[in-house]
Amino acid sequence: MRILIALPLAAAIFVASPAVARDDRPVACIYAKSHRIPRPDLVALVRSGFNPTSGPEKNAMMTLADAVRACRAQFGWADKRQGVALRYLSGRVLHEDAVYRGQKSGLTDEILGGIVGALDPAGRAAYVAGHPTPELNRAAMAALKGAGVAVDSLTGEDLTALGSIIGEGVTGLVVQQDAEAGFAAS
Repeated sequence: MRILIALPLAAAIFVASPAVARDDRPVACIYAKSHRIPRPDLVALVRSGFNPTSGPEKNAMMTLADAVRACRAQFGWADKRQGVALRYLSGRVLHEDAVYRGQKSGLTDEILGGIVGALDPAGRAAYVAGHPTPELNRAAMAALKGAGVAVDSLTGEDLTALGSIIGEGVTGLVVQQDAEAGFAAS
């Protein structure tokens, strides 16, 4: 009897949790329909600039093309809105992948959000261009330390890898936020 009572409660908690919350906003349509694509394949496709080179990336591209067509039909998008929604997808995929890869070092979504929240427009642009300054890198490491991440105990190799992950995560979050704003304005 207890199991019968616990199952509906567990299901309600699971569905209500933010990690499973469905994003039904139009800007997230392509992203929401991309969950059938294995994460590594979608990340590789995004990193390639949607220029697939492997079989799994080509399969991911075909699935993504189906998602784009479905979203265009559902919302009546023109090319501009489709492009912004694809940028949103790119940013969100990179952002989420960075959190996933950085979690063993203590990187969280909240830490990335704090780093991005502290950026001025020039800092945001530097990350998106792929050229964060040494000052931006120091500020990111200070944010990690401030959040309790033991940065000083990391090896040089681990620190370099974490820096790369943070760069990708910050870039992804900035692109995601910019796409959300651009979609709302279009």
